[in-house]
Amino acid sequence: MVKGTNDVILRDRLQFDIDANGDTALVYGRIDLSDYVSIPENRGLAIKEVRFQLRTTVANDDGVWPNYMGPDVPNTWGSAAYQSSVKLFATTTAYEQITDIGVGSPNVLCVFEK
Repeated sequence: MVKGTNDVILRDRLQFDIDANGDTALVYGRIDLSDYVSIPENRGLAIKEVRFQLRTTVANDDGVWPNYMGPDVPNTWGSAAYQSSVKLFATTTAYEQITDIGVGSPNVLCVFEK
């Protein structure tokens, strides 16, 4: 998407660790948008794009795409292989349970599930 003259790019970086079972707790990242929104001034914010970039850290800190970012194709590695899944979302309110979030949920801007 082309950046307009009044567009602002906001970035947030989260780091989380995966436990021995391959799970992680719900991780929150917050960006304060109060500088861009004002009810008395009737000023709002239009979200044009939400982008998630997932990387697995490696020794040289370049990062690589995790296996769940690849195409949806059958697993050819046999029954001993692990399968990963991820659910990422951007909302205007905080949700305590990830199962409560879907495309029809209130205040949900974006849901990525793979």
